Amino acid sequence: MRARAYVGLAETGTELDRSEIVGLARSADLPLKKIGLALLRGKAIASEVPWLLREMAGDHSRVARLAGEVLSSSPQLWSPADLAVLKGSPETVLRRRGWWLHRSRGGWEAVIADLEFGEVRGRLALPMYFQPTDVQRQRIVDLLSTLSLDRHKVSEIAFAAGIPG
Repeated sequence: MRARAYVGLAETGTELDRSEIVGLARSADLPLKKIGLALLRGKAIASEVPWLLREMAGDHSRVARLAGEVLSSSPQLWSPADLAVLKGSPETVLRRRGWWLHRSRGGWEAVIADLEFGEVRGRLALPMYFQPTDVQRQRIVDLLSTLSLDRHKVSEIAFAAGIPG
């Protein structure tokens, strides 16, 4: 019932105090936790990143998705290196969550996430209007050398990334 009241407040555009939102998001009561995470989008701070990543690794898929949405709405708070715990997990579902969050950064980071995860099926959405950074370019080179992709796909990625053939 209390969670529904917060949903109603959010729907009416009522601004809630950030500390109240965080309290909800950290609640042991699942419905309150979900609404708190939904309200935290775009309002997270850097010190909350480890907690949100732990939520992404939890057993509740809806909580994990909401925590991921909070993180994806504030990509300046975290780096792909922060996702190592998810992406290195023996559990496929956790690796997929790490891939999804990494991919949410867009641009060349989405390509790198796909290459790391081995999700290179069909046509990749390669950024057309900007080149990868030197660090991203090197990561792409390293990944291309370890994956078994057809020559055409490797050439397409290399050309778009400005990697000399």
